[in-house]
Amino acid sequence: MTICVQCIDSLEIYIGQQDELLFTCLTEALSAEALENLDFYIEEFLEDHFQEQKFLEKQLQRTIQKMEKHREDAPYTFKFGIFQSLKLVKKFPKDSHREKEFCEQYWEFSLVREFYLERLVELGEVEQVLPLLEKELEQESDIVASCGELLKDLYASLGMEEQYEHLLWKLVTEISFSDMRLYRELRSLYSVKQWMTLREEVLVIRLAKGDKQPYKIYAEEGLWDRLLDSIDLLDTYWKTLRDYVPEQLLICYRNYLDSEASWSGGRDHYRKLVTYLRKMCHINGGQAVVKEMVEEWRFNYRNRPAMMQELNRV
Repeated sequence: MTICVQCIDSLEIYIGQQDELLFTCLTEALSAEALENLDFYIEEFLEDHFQEQKFLEKQLQRTIQKMEKHREDAPYTFKFGIFQSLKLVKKFPKDSHREKEFCEQYWEFSLVREFYLERLVELGEVEQVLPLLEKELEQESDIVASCGELLKDLYASLGMEEQYEHLLWKLVTEISFSDMRLYRELRSLYSVKQWMTLREEVLVIRLAKGDKQPYKIYAEEGLWDRLLDSIDLLDTYWKTLRDYVPEQLLICYRNYLDSEASWSGGRDHYRKLVTYLRKMCHINGGQAVVKEMVEEWRFNYRNRPAMMQELNRV
């Protein structure tokens, strides 16, 4: 395999001398499927070294024919063919209109629409792309987040402040829950005093819309008390919480561990408790709390030899 790949790479020396012959030989090898395991390397070689429009068109036609064979029976292969085709049409000269033709032909696929809309923005085709982006947003397709951000930036660049702010609110409160970058952008539009109220409004709307990760905002805004609700949140943010609310953090860990220690378990259970105790020692005031807890446990659970042994590791 390695030798064959190296052979393909060595063909570079013939580029510019016998392009037609070399291109024909390689595409025929692909069509014959004689070198099936090397298809990727050959296609990559063709894509990198044959940039003239006549070669691009032949590569595109071959890619389309190949992917169409799998439209029904192999969706992933078809989608990959779409992706490969988009890489090729992007290389055509703008005045060839090949990019537009391909995208219109496969407009039903969100991957194609997203590609073409991004290209229109990139090329500055504002009048053409603006209504298309607005329509995509209304349809709430699977590319609504990316299209929404394109449209938001377009509104901003055109000075459409009302539309920009409205769409940014929609993105933050309904569409892109995980994107804290958009959250910070929205926050930057308001004064600190205004945001104190609006932040709570954002949280209420997001929770009503099904946001499962409001704790990202809690951490962003320093709402430490709201991060003390579960052991998972404590474990995720403990290194931050120990700097701001060490006493509350220790209390939460102690309550959790006292509850866990109350039931008898195997050695792994006790090792887990010791791991938490060690973690608590890295929190300001934690060593004293851990010492007190260990003393209580040694007295309360003195009939658990495995637990007593593990406590020696604190």
